[in-house]
Amino acid sequence: MQTFLFHYVPILDWLPHYNHAWLTADLIAGFTIWGMLVPENIAYAGLAGLPAQAGLYTLLISLPLYAIFGTSKQVVVYATSASAAVLASTIAALNPSTTSMYYALAEALILLVGVVFLLAGLFKLGFITNFLSRPLMDGFIFGLAIFIVAKQLYKLFGISKGSGNTFQQLWHVITNLGNTNLPTFAVGLGALVLLFGLPRLSRRIPAPLVVLVLGILVSTVWNLAVHGVKVVGAIPAGLPSVSLPQIPLSDLGALLSGAVGVALVIFSEALPAADVYATKYGYEIDPNQELLAMGVVNLGSAFVGGLAAGGAVSGSAVNDGAGAKTPVSLLTAAVLALITVIALTPLFTNLPEAILRR
Repeated sequence: MQTFLFHYVPILDWLPHYNHAWLTADLIAGFTIWGMLVPENIAYAGLAGLPAQAGLYTLLISLPLYAIFGTSKQVVVYATSASAAVLASTIAALNPSTTSMYYALAEALILLVGVVFLLAGLFKLGFITNFLSRPLMDGFIFGLAIFIVAKQLYKLFGISKGSGNTFQQLWHVITNLGNTNLPTFAVGLGALVLLFGLPRLSRRIPAPLVVLVLGILVSTVWNLAVHGVKVVGAIPAGLPSVSLPQIPLSDLGALLSGAVGVALVIFSEALPAADVYATKYGYEIDPNQELLAMGVVNLGSAFVGGLAAGGAVSGSAVNDGAGAKTPVSLLTAAVLALITVIALTPLFTNLPEAILRR
């Protein structure tokens, strides 16, 4: 029985042997990734067509559940741009008639993503990753990156949103550069300089956290909203309600095929990231347990109105760069996310949209 629990609940194995000398590093890493994940998840909620708080609710679930059930010590599981983009396109194709129907379909899709992962893990399908073409998946992710940039680039320049396909939206940005809101562009450019520049000075500097704090302070002190800089606005405070998403039977087929697609995108990002750190630090990961962990995470996220979640290279790199030794960094960030949802959401009202990493 003990072996069974240790296998399916890895935290029971490693936490009793936790080296307290790692605590400071894990706490610093937890604060660092919290500073990155809050604005990112708010951004990805918008990309998925869901309210900003959905991104925060995701963190409440994804961080602690992966720390409990995952097998990587450095990977960070949260909403990703790729999964948000695929989710949005899948639901849009169903032509929901109302916003509430869109939300219901989205949560139903995320629930099915969790089911797909759980079934794959229970049937030990982790081996299928050996048959995924890395060049094909890399090309797919690269295409999604272009799609996301085209869809969100207008916010960096503070211009109106375009419409149409990827090329039409890029052309809209190019032809409207003369209408750039200079304060918005300055904020966005400054955030990019700090995000890429501070780690060059020292990997110990929590660049995402610095950008988050400075962005809020500058926006509040200089009242940037008056100068045309769009800000996040009010985010409802308080814990999410727990409910079972309703799946319309007529849309079940489309949702299920979309769920398989989202699951493949998530796993194609998560497993390579886990492999990198397992190789770097000399430990093993279990692909089947990773599938189960992703299943539990996405089921939980669906129940609280969150987003599809998976391991991401960027967040994991920040976690590792900040010195994370174990998933205690994720538990630290989860506690901070809980405090954020309960009491700190008013602080993000003046956060400029231009610094949200989309």
